[in-house]
This record gives sequence, structure tokens and C-alpha cells, in this order.
Amino acid sequence: MEYVKSLLVADGSLGSLEQREHGRKLIQLFGHEIAKRIIPADIIPKLIANDVIDQHDAEIVQNICFTKNTFHGVVCLLHKIQTRLHPEEWYYRFLMALLETDYKDVCDLLEPEFSSCPEEYRPETSIYFKTVGFKSYLS
Repeated sequence: MEYVKSLLVADGSLGSLEQREHGRKLIQLFGHEIAKRIIPADIIPKLIANDVIDQHDAEIVQNICFTKNTFHGVVCLLHKIQTRLHPEEWYYRFLMALLETDYKDVCDLLEPEFSSCPEEYRPETSIYFKTVGFKSYLS
């Protein structure tokens, strides 16, 4: 919801459409594979600590894992991570959470070079986000 609010009062610093859509498109493309590889309970604490999701989101995901299965819980989690922050920010924090919770393989699936130099992908300092715009992935 905070991200939606920021869009409504945006100052024009949202970046290009390609930059905003990059993470979402990769999640959409690799979502099934991500859902097969991660366990929400492993990554949720990092996502909460980094304000990617809140406690209410975590409870919803955990409830889905309990009432349906882990796969559906991950699908819900992948949706929830995209709703609170600017796209470049949630995506960066999600990738960092993957690295910090030993899901380097999933991180490498999304961004093969991220684990070797995460600082280059940081939204506020990234030349990669600001100049390249991930065209190679979106073409």
C-alpha cells in the first residue's frame, strides 16, 4: 500500500517502465521454479526485517502454507513482496533476502551476477538500474 501511495505523490523519479517492470517480469517468468525451491518460513523473517512485507502479510502466507501447501504459499508471497515498496527497492531487498537465507541458487536464477556484487544492484546507487534498464531481459 505504501508503494501505491508513493505513486500517487510521485515526483517523477520513478524511472523508466523497463526499470519498474524488470523484477515483476522475472518473478512472473520464474515464479513456478521459485515456488518449487523456497520455503516461505525461511525467508519471511528477512523480508519483514527489511520492510518488504509486514506481519499481516506473513500471517497470510503462513496460513496458505498450512491450509493449502507450500507452493501456494510461495505464490502468495511473490505477490505480497511487490505491493509495499518501489519496484526496484522490493526487488533488490528480495534478492538480498534470498542470499542471506541460503537461496543463492534462486537469486542466481533471477540475476546471475547479483551474488558476486549486490552493491551494483542497489537502487539508489546502481548505474545498472539507472542507465541500462535491464533491456537484455525484457527484449
